[in-house]
Amino acid sequence: MRLPWAHLISQTLLLLRLLSLEVLHCADGVPPASETYALIVGDVGASPYDVAAGEYVCHPGRLVDHNTCLAVGVSSSVVATPHPINDTRALAPDKWRQVVSKDGTLKRLPTPWRNGDRLARSSVEVTASERNYVLAFEMFAVMRNWMFFNATHITDALWAHFHRPLLDCGLEDAPAADASRQYTLGRQLGRGQVLEMLRAPWWHGGDIASHLTHYADAVQADFLCVVAPELTHAPKNAAWPP
Repeated sequence: MRLPWAHLISQTLLLLRLLSLEVLHCADGVPPASETYALIVGDVGASPYDVAAGEYVCHPGRLVDHNTCLAVGVSSSVVATPHPINDTRALAPDKWRQVVSKDGTLKRLPTPWRNGDRLARSSVEVTASERNYVLAFEMFAVMRNWMFFNATHITDALWAHFHRPLLDCGLEDAPAADASRQYTLGRQLGRGQVLEMLRAPWWHGGDIASHLTHYADAVQADFLCVVAPELTHAPKNAAWPP
């Protein structure tokens, strides 16, 4: 018998909170302040496939000198900011947290997560699929932080750990992956291919920041379509950016 989605998500969240601190002192993937940058725009290398520009680019110096992608803002209006998951999760108990943008604007299902999104206290109880949206953010925002700001420290085990929710929901098998690739927002690359890009971006397209954003959005979309079934009744990808 299948476990309820809420129970499954809660158990996965518990596992994600046990991220090893031997890699970094901050389990939510937020790098030390000395390793963040306000704005440096770069455009290096060719794309492995066509994808729209996102809000990040790879720091050109880190890309060229260290073959790693550290996300920085694509323009002067974007200051690359990790999701402060550990700090903001403590603001309120389960069902009383909500996702807001960096400036505090409420984000609801199925809005994609973006730079600096965070948790905030909700004045009303958050239930059903909206609660699953919040719980999903708590899981995958951690993965996003590591992808964009700490890629060099992602081990095979940690990468598999981040994808455990997809595995538990049947989204990692071949038929599900093939189905995802049929759509513009779908996961065009497998998780192994994305991990290779993270470890050696210079040899996998150069500035891979937009491709990482595309993959993170695709993971979010696939997962939400399972834990928020009402999304499947809408036209495919209608609520998502092209």
